[in-house]
Amino acid sequence: TNMTLMLLNGAALRGGCCRHKTLLRLLGPLLSHSKLYSSYRRPGAEPEKKPLWQNADFSFKKGFDALKTQLSLLKEETQNHLIGPEGRPLSQYLLEQTRVVWQFRSQEDLNKWVISSDVEIGGKSEVYLKLGRNNQGAMLYGTLNTEVPRDGETKYSGYCSMRAKPQL
Repeated sequence: TNMTLMLLNGAALRGGCCRHKTLLRLLGPLLSHSKLYSSYRRPGAEPEKKPLWQNADFSFKKGFDALKTQLSLLKEETQNHLIGPEGRPLSQYLLEQTRVVWQFRSQEDLNKWVISSDVEIGGKSEVYLKLGRNNQGAMLYGTLNTEVPRDGETKYSGYCSMRAKPQL
């Protein structure tokens, strides 16, 4: 146990950080404080030949309680770090940042879209866009005709498309 303290103190001097304090907090309850320091030995008496680990008095209950306390403090610290603007939880703040890009509630919303078909290149497909029931959506409908125009060049035909106009 003395060796443990020496190692932890040496790590603190070389590393320049506070990890040893956390380790001491976790190891402290496991080791009985009375065993951390060597007991008095009369001059001339032989030193104890027990290994250092036998001198340690392990208490798993105290160690588990200390670990539980440290984990709850870590959880609390993490949650406090994740507080968003105005003191609201970050998850709530992020949900409020949802932005509606497209909606289909009026004819103005439909005007933000470009519909096209192969009529532009001589095909026979038709496409239309209109508001759905209760103005809660849009409906793209029409006829897709795959008949190839007789121009001698076109091999395939038949398409309809709906594209959003680029936002400025």
